[in-house]
Amino acid sequence: ANICWPKPTTTGKSDCSIQNDDDILDETLYLRRKYLSSSVALSYNSNGGTPLMIVGGQGSRLYGHDGTSYLDTRNNVAHCGHQHPCIVSSVAEQLYQLNTNTRYLHHTVVKLA
Repeated sequence: ANICWPKPTTTGKSDCSIQNDDDILDETLYLRRKYLSSSVALSYNSNGGTPLMIVGGQGSRLYGHDGTSYLDTRNNVAHCGHQHPCIVSSVAEQLYQLNTNTRYLHHTVVKLA
């Protein structure tokens, strides 16, 4: 599958999409059902319809596997957006130094708190 960073257009669609949309959607859904617990909710899969498969985000927008652009009102990025350059840079810098959790004592945990 070819996934690329979405480039919004005036039509509300992105010029980015995955080749063979149905194949990648079907495969991803199959693997999700096989490896994830049914207790892990899948958003926007009402009435047994096709679930929403998101492949990217930029600013306040999410992009579906078919290139459709959606306003993201659900994720915790509404105040800063997806792919915000300052946040991406800060996360990359921290990952370069250390990728851990609160199990160990580290100054960035208490600075963030």
